[in-house]
Amino acid sequence: MEQNLTPSTTENVHISSNTEQCLEPFLTFLADITSSLAWPVVILIIALHFRKHIISAINNLRSLRYGDAEAIFEQDLDAVSEKAKSIEPANLDSNQDKLDRLNELSLMANSSPTGAILEAWNDIEEAARDVAENSGIPLAGSPKRPLFKLQSFLSENNLLPKAEIDTFRKLRMIRNRAIHTSDTEITAEQAKRYIKLTDRLIDAIKTSNII
Repeated sequence: MEQNLTPSTTENVHISSNTEQCLEPFLTFLADITSSLAWPVVILIIALHFRKHIISAINNLRSLRYGDAEAIFEQDLDAVSEKAKSIEPANLDSNQDKLDRLNELSLMANSSPTGAILEAWNDIEEAARDVAENSGIPLAGSPKRPLFKLQSFLSENNLLPKAEIDTFRKLRMIRNRAIHTSDTEITAEQAKRYIKLTDRLIDAIKTSNII
């Protein structure tokens, strides 16, 4: 039986077809958006679900990093401690100024290990520059010579014994490392070890024949 389509029915078919054609680009766009958002949403869900494990892993990595830095610093201190054993013990009385300075540095080490190391090194540098200036040997260039040049000057002119020069060099290297290290990577005890080593070297410098 042949179906007769009224004008109204034919018009509805055309409207439906046109609607589908109009919606097709939108539906395709919506599908693309959904597809592109799928992976970020999945990753976000996974990250939220495992956030405690992720945070723990990050903290462990930080601990390993800081642990490695502390271990390297400890090795450097062990090496300079061994070298410092060759320095002749100084026969200097511990005056109040010296004790106050050591106490000041020790307290600083508790709050800022790096700062305490830099301050302790400044004391060494001051003592070493006194040796250079009191030697009577012309010191070319600025009085504030770079540290490696000051070390060379002391060594080349035999102003300090080899053991003291070697200790000076190693303490300078540790100081340079500390400059590029945060307080979280150096412990207070390590800073206090450094302070004791600098104090021993300063005493040895001050008992030299130059000053």
